[in-house]
Formats: sequence, structure tokens, C-alpha cells
Amino acid sequence: YDVPVDIRADLSKDETLRLATVENVQRENLSPLEEARAFAKLIRKGDSLAETAAQTGLTERTIKRRCILNNLCDEAQTALDEKKISLAQAESLSIGPMEAQQKIVERLDDGWTYDADEIRNEFTDDLPSVAMAIFPVSLYKGGFITDLFSDEQTTYFDDAEQFMELQRQGVDALKEYFYGGTPAKWVD
Repeated sequence: YDVPVDIRADLSKDETLRLATVENVQRENLSPLEEARAFAKLIRKGDSLAETAAQTGLTERTIKRRCILNNLCDEAQTALDEKKISLAQAESLSIGPMEAQQKIVERLDDGWTYDADEIRNEFTDDLPSVAMAIFPVSLYKGGFITDLFSDEQTTYFDDAEQFMELQRQGVDALKEYFYGGTPAKWVD
């Protein structure tokens, strides 16, 4: 059968990668990890999220959500490929450290049940969010955990002790500001 063919000899290696990725995402039923790897390659080559979104017809948020799957431990990637865990579970696992991911995947293999929200809570439940800070966040020297998969993108401080110390300093600064240096009888 005759088929239409477009031969383009003038493309660079990066342009060829970009066209192949866009075509595969739009035409084939790629697995989430295959999409994640393809998008990561494009971004490493210099494409922005906006460019990748425009070329694939996907949203920037979807591309971010796929790319974050590259942060899964090997066991979680295998479980996702073998459909032992859902995409939602994998996305939730991706916000945790590798060792914690491995433990949850082991538990799942042992018959434990975790839905995506329960996995997310394992990593973020006791952590303070950036929205809670009453101090300049630039003072915080620890790491952050960003949950791209919640309804609103939420970022958490991963060092609760440092957060509490800075929060106390923030309270003292507010007390000083509101009471003008005069000792207050109480502060709530």
C-alpha cells in the first residue's frame, strides 16, 4: 500500500528526538515511565515545559507529573511497569525518599494495602507546609518536599525541628513588631 512519507534530512539530532517523542506520545500508548524518560530527555536537551506541552498537546502539569516518575526507586518503577501499583500510587511514592519508597513497595508486595492518599500521608502527614511559615522562608536551610499531586501544589519543610525554631523566631519578631519593644503580658 502507498503511504504518505515525509523525508526530512535537514534535522539535527535534537530535532529528531523532539519529533519522535512528540509523535510517540501522540500516536502510541506509551507507559507513564516511557513518557517520563522521553520528556526528561527533551528537557535535558533544553526544551522548556511550555514548549514540550505545546508540542505534545499535554499540560505542563501533566508533563511535570510524568517527569517526577523518574525519581522512583527501581523497585517502584518495576512495580509500575508490571502494573503491581497504579499510576496514582507511583506518583505518591515519588515524593518520598528512595528508602521509604522501597519499604512501601516491599509492604505492598507482602500484601499490605495503600491507596495513593495513604502513601502521600506517609511522607507528608507530620510535616509543616510552607504556607504555615511566619518567617522568611529564605532563612530555612533544609530541604523541601513538593507534592505535585495534591489538589493544590503543596510544599513541605522536611526538617520539622528547624521549622519550629524559625517559627519561634518569627513569633518573637511579630511580638516585637506589634508591641514595639514593650514586653507583652501574653502572646497567642
